[in-house]
Amino acid sequence: MKGKKQTKAAKLFNEGNRLSDHGEFEAALERYEAAVAADPKFQDPYIAIAYLKHRLGDVEGAERTLRRALALGDHPVVLYNLGWILNERAEYAEAAACLERSVEIADDFLMAWKELGAARLRLARYDDAELAFQRALAIDSDDVDSRLGLHRLPRFREFPEPFPGGAPGMKEEVYLRYGAVCLGVDTDDGASVPNYFFHNFDGALAVATTLARFLEHREVWGWHFDRLAILDAESEPLAIALSAALRVPIGTDPPKRGESVLLVGAVVRDVEPYRSAVRPFRAAGARPFVFLLGLDSNVDLIEDEEPQVVGVLTRISVFWNKSEEFSRWKVVKDAKTGEETVVTEPPEIDERPSDVIGREIFEALRTLVPAEAIAGDGDAIRGYYEKDHPQLNFEPRTVGRKRQR
Repeated sequence: MKGKKQTKAAKLFNEGNRLSDHGEFEAALERYEAAVAADPKFQDPYIAIAYLKHRLGDVEGAERTLRRALALGDHPVVLYNLGWILNERAEYAEAAACLERSVEIADDFLMAWKELGAARLRLARYDDAELAFQRALAIDSDDVDSRLGLHRLPRFREFPEPFPGGAPGMKEEVYLRYGAVCLGVDTDDGASVPNYFFHNFDGALAVATTLARFLEHREVWGWHFDRLAILDAESEPLAIALSAALRVPIGTDPPKRGESVLLVGAVVRDVEPYRSAVRPFRAAGARPFVFLLGLDSNVDLIEDEEPQVVGVLTRISVFWNKSEEFSRWKVVKDAKTGEETVVTEPPEIDERPSDVIGREIFEALRTLVPAEAIAGDGDAIRGYYEKDHPQLNFEPRTVGRKRQR
């Protein structure tokens, strides 16, 4: 930029930064757009516009803005941001290409290196992914994402080809991210679990199906628990049902060293409450085993926080707590046109005591026979983990039992 044009564009850009810093995003966006109009070759406002559009939910607009910026020439931040968006959309090949160009320009760009590692993982370019994570750690040895990438790499290597469509199924995703068993829900067979965008456990029978799969694995693998513990108030009905099914008490005493405890959670939407519930058991030297009916896919967990069994990895709600936090979704079909639309249901809290709801789930569980509950080959499902993909974060046949010295 030169002369007056430079002064005007730079001034508008700086005004946009000030407004953005104060949370005035719409006004900031106007300043950035004006800066681009004043000098269409000034790349910095494009980066800011894309960031704010993405933050305001306009992902397509953010991508268009980044591509406009790239037309002016390669820029490491523009390439990184575009690569990040493409990774989120499972377009890993183009994401990797953008990110590779980014680190060619800026070899010490930590964010681009670890995002590149993530893209290469999904492309089954495992050696290249390892190099990317190692380079990121050479820049910052404390980077958690890169360490997690290397931690998960051996699980990815068990899948020699890229996943169809670029993304693994939910069962594979739970295994790859956490080394955990994925049970699925009443709308699948437990063997092949699709990537649900959301799932409503609409009644006791829906919850009981997932619990029945857990109980079958527990019986065959021989899992032993001294007691149950409840992760939060929303989880009480689930823990009550499992306590009755397992004939194991729910304990409230502080954990003891060597004690085998089944930690029961209905829905984990936020990482900090989950961490606060799990840490005391690990700190006390107990042997916690975490079962979650549902885990929000946006919750990031580090290695020592990983659950052992997950129903589904997505947004979920349970029938006794139709909360605003979830804003329950359902698909409604027009009787005349057949057109489907997604609508949200109002929040609704079941005011019955937790023990009544828990008993309802337990009674539904008793009505299920194994074939209906599993709807697949249980031995084959367990063989998936014992033979083909054995790098779980726990040893399935030693749960709750002290290791032989």
